[in-house]
Amino acid sequence: MPIPTRRPAAFAALVLWLAVFWCSAGMAQDHPVRRILFVGDSLGHGVSAHMDLLLAARGRAWRNAVVEPYVFTGGGVIVRPGQDLLATLQTRLQQPDPPVDIVVLMAGVNDVGMPIGGGTFYDDRWQQAYAQRMREMIRTATDRGIPTYWVGTPILGRRMFAEPFEAHVRRVQYTVLSEEGCAAVLIDLYKLTAVDGAYAEFRDFGNGRAERFRDGDGIHFSPNGYRLIANHILDRIEADLMVHLRPGVDWSSLEE
Repeated sequence: MPIPTRRPAAFAALVLWLAVFWCSAGMAQDHPVRRILFVGDSLGHGVSAHMDLLLAARGRAWRNAVVEPYVFTGGGVIVRPGQDLLATLQTRLQQPDPPVDIVVLMAGVNDVGMPIGGGTFYDDRWQQAYAQRMREMIRTATDRGIPTYWVGTPILGRRMFAEPFEAHVRRVQYTVLSEEGCAAVLIDLYKLTAVDGAYAEFRDFGNGRAERFRDGDGIHFSPNGYRLIANHILDRIEADLMVHLRPGVDWSSLEE
């Protein structure tokens, strides 16, 4: 049957749409995301659990994805008895099956007041040893070619943690993550979790009333807060996947 020629523009648009669809579908199959490895501290319990719950709602590309958590209450970048995030990460990534597609790291609050490097708290030796351990955690994943994200610590409400963390730990973390050779992506939570620039236990989630946002201990979150963070992380990962793992499809040509 001959193709009608009365609507060449419409037919051309249809062909373009089908070509883009097939290209996008093929590329999505070439780079599926099946497993997100999440290694972190107690904040990671809530964040990773909500990430896993939210994946299915993100559509077909994520329907088979899962979050595999290795999260420890009291865990941190600095090793402590029974809690070594670096060793945990190394051990898991040495196992080829099931393969890991993305690594998410989240730790720092529990490093306040912890010794490392043989010096006094937060001196040059402490900072150098802390930075080196962060680099080793990141390289464990990035040297294997795995996209790696470091989730920054949210704004803190407990003064005994907040003051030394902001003065020392966060500064070292941001320095490492901004180094030219660092292949990890920082997902910063400070502005996201601040309300009018400050810590707050309640916030308006868009329905006109204040709802509980933090857990009341100055560190952890309510389910509403964890959902906000989990969606923020997934938004960044999803955007990067489209740019870095599935290049070549320019959707802007179809937006006019």
